[in-house]
Amino acid sequence: MVLYTGTDSVWCKAFPPTVEGLAAEWYRSQEKGSVYSYSGLKRLFMDHFVTLVDRTKLTTELMSLEQGETKSLRDFITRLNKEATSIPNMSQEVALLEMQSGLLPGSAFREYMGKKNLKTLAEALGKAHEFIKGDETDRAMLARRSASAKSGRWAEPGRVEAAGKAEPNSAGYGRADQQRRDNERSSGQRRQAEEDCRADMNNTPS
Repeated sequence: MVLYTGTDSVWCKAFPPTVEGLAAEWYRSQEKGSVYSYSGLKRLFMDHFVTLVDRTKLTTELMSLEQGETKSLRDFITRLNKEATSIPNMSQEVALLEMQSGLLPGSAFREYMGKKNLKTLAEALGKAHEFIKGDETDRAMLARRSASAKSGRWAEPGRVEAAGKAEPNSAGYGRADQQRRDNERSSGQRRQAEEDCRADMNNTPS
């Protein structure tokens, strides 16, 4: 519908049929006599509903994202990706620059991005996930080794034998030598006991 008129009263009468839903409810909630012109009605309408209009995000808004010293690379990448998906017509060059500047200074992935010529944010996110996977794998292996070492289940090959030879006891011998001497002493004592027993039996009167 097109109105070729400049009369406020005509515009005010034509307005109600053009709105529905929340807009119609808002119009009906206005007190009678509170609006004196179509320009006043338009101003009230815009003031009420302008906050409901979605604001278009810009690529530069990624500047507010930082990894921080207490956050992991996975956490930063997740937040960055969430924001990036809400930005229409995002500039890939600006997005890559903001991603690199938001990473923790001195981190391995930040240095990697500085050396590589990445073209898109998707490519950079893919490389970041590779870093995350490798880092989490290394951490898991170190944790298992630490737990095994504390429980005494894990030692490097040859470490136990070397430790036994390298730690002398009070007699000046290594653990292995001491064990061998203890076995020989025990065997000698057993043979001596057997010989004493046979001697006693031979000396017993028949």
